[in-house]
Amino acid sequence: MAALAKIQKDGLSLEVAFYTSDELPWDLRAWVFELVKSNMEAVYAEDWDDKEKREEIMDDKARFLVATDESGMPQAFVHFRFEIEQDVELCYVYDIQVNAPVQRRGVGKHLMLLVELIAKKNAMKGIMLTSFKNNDVSNSFYLQKLKYVIDPISPSYSNPMSADQYEYEIISKLWDKESQQRLQAQADDARSAWLEYDLEQKVIEKLAAEDKGKLGKTDALIAEGLLPQKDLSKKLR
Repeated sequence: MAALAKIQKDGLSLEVAFYTSDELPWDLRAWVFELVKSNMEAVYAEDWDDKEKREEIMDDKARFLVATDESGMPQAFVHFRFEIEQDVELCYVYDIQVNAPVQRRGVGKHLMLLVELIAKKNAMKGIMLTSFKNNDVSNSFYLQKLKYVIDPISPSYSNPMSADQYEYEIISKLWDKESQQRLQAQADDARSAWLEYDLEQKVIEKLAAEDKGKLGKTDALIAEGLLPQKDLSKKLR
């Protein structure tokens, strides 16, 4: 496979090749899985699933950038796809992983810049990805180094009252203003609907608690002999 680009920095020399799912050799496919598992299984915790991750890597829509060193050994990769999210054409990054010996040397940043170029060349409106809230290194990489933002369709914005129930954020970099506005409008609609729903649920819970309290007072009066049993049956009817 011909090199798409080269990364040369601080004595590091890597060649980057592009692969579709069909083109990715089986040995590289196995390496991709093992690197993801090594780096991310602890982050996923109980949500990690070997079978699910393998199927994700095997998907026909999967695209890969793989960086290899001068000896031909793979050192880093990006798995991405071209998808439609909320009617917006996006490049969705599923995984970016770097071998420990070459981490913190600009490899991940270089690969993401290449993904951005590929996305623009293919008329995508931006890049989107999912990041675990507990993955501080990943979140710092995207939000601080790459200047991505937490997208408005992320649960922390679109469903704020239940944000703690979600273990992830949706992060993005959109360069198409119209697409930004479309996602923002859809997120605002979802946010309003969730807030209205949550308010209704709180009202229902409050009324139920008040009714239970009233019934509890009645039972107490009966127990003390201050209210006949028949009065309770009339009250319940």
